[in-house]
Amino acid sequence: MKRNKRKSDEMFNLDDIKVYMQMSAKDKLYWLERVAKFLHKITPSKNKKIWERLKERGF
Repeated sequence: MKRNKRKSDEMFNLDDIKVYMQMSAKDKLYWLERVAKFLHKITPSKNKKIWERLKERGF
């Protein structure tokens, strides 16, 4: 996905959203899996434990 610079007040880049909307379901799933792996890799273990406790409590 092509990266465009965001304005400082934008939460998401509209062009990125449009590109994502045009992706096939297979490509979207691949993208989602890559994001999940990245987040898993960079998230500290302390935070992972907190998330697990929250999931157990229904959050």
